[in-house]
Amino acid sequence: MKLNPLAKDVSLNPDALHACISTGRKCDGYEPLPEIKPIRFVTLMHVTYPPNEVRSFQYFQEKTLSQLFTFIHEDIWTSHIVQTANMDQGIWHSVIALSSFHENFVRHGYSGPQNHDRFALKQYNMSIQGILGSQRNSSNAHVHLISCILFICIEVLRGRTLTVLQLLVTGYAILKEERMRSCCAYTESSGPSACDRDALFAAADVFLSRIAAQAYMLVKGVDPNLATMVAEILDFEQFAWKERPTFHTLNQAQHALSNLRLELETYNQAGVGMVPVKLRWWVTAFEEFKKDYADQLTTQEGKRGLALLELQRLYVGVETTVFDGPPGAEEDPLRWDAHTDAFREMIRHAEAATDADSGSQHDTVAATSTRKGPQFHMHTGVVPVLYGIIHKCRDPAIRRRAIALMTRSQRLEGVWDSQVVLAVAMRAMAVEEQGRTPTSSAEIPAAARVRRIAVLPVREGEQGQTNPKSYVVGYEIDKTWAWEQADNIMDRRASDR
Repeated sequence: MKLNPLAKDVSLNPDALHACISTGRKCDGYEPLPEIKPIRFVTLMHVTYPPNEVRSFQYFQEKTLSQLFTFIHEDIWTSHIVQTANMDQGIWHSVIALSSFHENFVRHGYSGPQNHDRFALKQYNMSIQGILGSQRNSSNAHVHLISCILFICIEVLRGRTLTVLQLLVTGYAILKEERMRSCCAYTESSGPSACDRDALFAAADVFLSRIAAQAYMLVKGVDPNLATMVAEILDFEQFAWKERPTFHTLNQAQHALSNLRLELETYNQAGVGMVPVKLRWWVTAFEEFKKDYADQLTTQEGKRGLALLELQRLYVGVETTVFDGPPGAEEDPLRWDAHTDAFREMIRHAEAATDADSGSQHDTVAATSTRKGPQFHMHTGVVPVLYGIIHKCRDPAIRRRAIALMTRSQRLEGVWDSQVVLAVAMRAMAVEEQGRTPTSSAEIPAAARVRRIAVLPVREGEQGQTNPKSYVVGYEIDKTWAWEQADNIMDRRASDR
């Protein structure tokens, strides 16, 4: 199987994105500005909504939140977004739109008829008009920030990665403005409203940092604004790390591990820096967290969250070892073969994290026959690691177990879509195996291995594309890149099934 070179270069038109914005973190030790009006999270019952909107809100509370909390609970949804939706009609319409897009995704995936989105699009347009008609200031910045978070979730469900990047820039601009206000003169004031505001902006900071990390791991430095955001996140995290970090929630533990993975991604050929040391600190803190909060981690959500973090810890550990060598060591694809046992253990954790049927874990056909419905959440889940296993672990049995897990259901984990990246990884595997079924990784020589993969989203209108989920994919084999147009990639995967 050969790769056809792409006939035309891809232009992502980076000028369409806004200028980079630094991370919006609040300076420690200060009180809120006097002009900031208190945010009181109370439920208003003065508006009577149409039955279809009330139904969508109920779906959001019962179904959407349940999927968003697949692995890890986030207070930003229940303590801030749901409460604000009952105060602000623009946020209400955003929540209804998100709920409707999510329900369409669960029922139809991306192949659903367009007319199913009419109600969702109407609600989305109403929410956009509401936020455009509201000039941002210190008293309503929280509304604009929540709108940005909800819009990111909606655009993820719509498959518009480039729009997600634009919204990330907007969200960081809001956080930057809040930080600038926090560094000015203060009068003494305190109270629940100030605490609520601080908690919201801190949670939003974690959310936006996570999506930026997801996007960077998927498309790397394809957009300069994204690369700048990632650099700013890591600059701040250098001050946040300490020798003995303490975790009180799974969300805190994953946030720290995600930043380590991001730090590793950005080192390239400059070495791994402090990542090995920080990873040891993280492991110690995580083990203490599991002991201290054992009683709270017995729920199904807690068990899945623990399995997910064990999976990600192993993967970061293997990457750190592979990259931590002499200059150019990370370019040697044979170095991954020494970690076959670790990859096998990762599969076990991935099966636990996804509640996979252990009776079918070795059988791709059986696993496919017990497909689950589409899954959606905004955390960094199992998909990036399974994608990495299929790409970098050449053991045929382990690869196919990872494929079986990816095939069981469509998983939309932030900007990582299992259908898209599975097709990309399986294409790389097919190129390496050349139609054969190897019995071990040793049968695939270094010169035949795909060393790196580049996934570039194509803007609508470019390359004649109208599908927002169009990508151009590059494969590097023996220091030579070949490019393919991966248009309608999910339709092809669906036809294969």
